[in-house]
Amino acid sequence: MNKSGEVGTILLLLTYFFSKNVHRHPTLVNFWITWLIYSVSYTLLLYDKQQYTNPDTLCRVQAAMVDGSPSLVVTAGLVAVIQIWKKVHRPPNSIYKLTLTAKQKSRISLVLFLFVPYMVFLVFSIGSALVGRKDFSLTNPMNGLYCSLHVDGFSRYSIPAYCTVVMTFLLGFEVAISYKYWRTRATTARAFTLLKRDLPFSLILRMLLFSVVSVMVISIGIIYMSNWLVPWPYMMQATLPLFSLKLLQITEMAISESNLARLPPVGILEIASASGSRTRFSSAPSSAVERGTVSGEETV
Repeated sequence: MNKSGEVGTILLLLTYFFSKNVHRHPTLVNFWITWLIYSVSYTLLLYDKQQYTNPDTLCRVQAAMVDGSPSLVVTAGLVAVIQIWKKVHRPPNSIYKLTLTAKQKSRISLVLFLFVPYMVFLVFSIGSALVGRKDFSLTNPMNGLYCSLHVDGFSRYSIPAYCTVVMTFLLGFEVAISYKYWRTRATTARAFTLLKRDLPFSLILRMLLFSVVSVMVISIGIIYMSNWLVPWPYMMQATLPLFSLKLLQITEMAISESNLARLPPVGILEIASASGSRTRFSSAPSSAVERGTVSGEETV
């Protein structure tokens, strides 16, 4: 599952970087970069032909990354949601223009925000490496798939506790963002009664994406800390990258369909001209052609 998530995340990031029509905020792109690191951390040992031998350098590196990557992803998710929170509370550009100094401060703040998840990742990874260095027998591929640190005080409690707390804050920001949006929407509706108000599907669906993943992570963290040894939390953790990508695909498809539904109606001749295949409509009924004309002229 992590391997599938790794491939899917690489394709998604390539789309973000090289597509001229797809633009995403740096915090969202950074969020998916952290998912890639998360997936790679669990598949490192698959590239090692000696994965069942005594712990070597690659095994210890993987154990450190496995302990650091969950905190990396949840922190990046929190940073992305905080960025949405800041955008919701920022006055529109038509009302308030940022000065040059304010823009520079905003860029510096953004860069610092992007580095925060990696700083947390280093703290947990270095901590795991220092704990495992005391006794190499604690770091081994017990499950035959990846190396991990078998110290309950660190791996079973510290990391899940941090992830659970961060995701709880993330859910709190989501609730606050939703409340702020609906309150502003209600105020606008009272002030401009004739204004057509469409639901912001992009915001709603992306918030739903963060909410579903947040609930999953919180559930996994609570089960880990409760010492309830059942297999399905580990299966959920393994499917998180692929599951998140699938959710993103569904949200993007829904957003695209919503945007298409809002397009103004066009005539048949316009559609044919845009598709480069007007000859297909040569046998169309005259009534259909008439609907594609305005004031006796073709709308091309």
